[in-house]
Amino acid sequence: MHNAVDFYYGIGALINFYSHTLSTGVGDAGQLVPDYISYCLNTNMHPRLWPANAIDVCQWWQRRGSAHITASYATNGHQSVASAAISGATDPNTTVEFLLPAGAVTNLQVLANGAAASDRPAIGRADRH
Repeated sequence: MHNAVDFYYGIGALINFYSHTLSTGVGDAGQLVPDYISYCLNTNMHPRLWPANAIDVCQWWQRRGSAHITASYATNGHQSVASAAISGATDPNTTVEFLLPAGAVTNLQVLANGAAASDRPAIGRADRH
């Protein structure tokens, strides 16, 4: 179970293993469910994991379902430009992510609406994989 959680977490996918067993362990799966829950919620192993139920996911989708994101990429010599345009978004927390090759990026600039982006974590986060 841990390997499966780590795999789905690693690719940024929804992690959902369903059973009829309660979170207390009462049911056919026994202690596997409480272990699954505590393992997923270990913030040292899975930072930024969002614990959610079906209602949370539905409400998230309704807030973000109207957003349309158009991405583009161009190169000019040694310079590369990746752009994303967001339209129709009603949720102020709508974001985009770019995966950058580790060690291959120099002079990174992050712009929002043509100006240097703020230092908010949602804009220009510098996680590299």
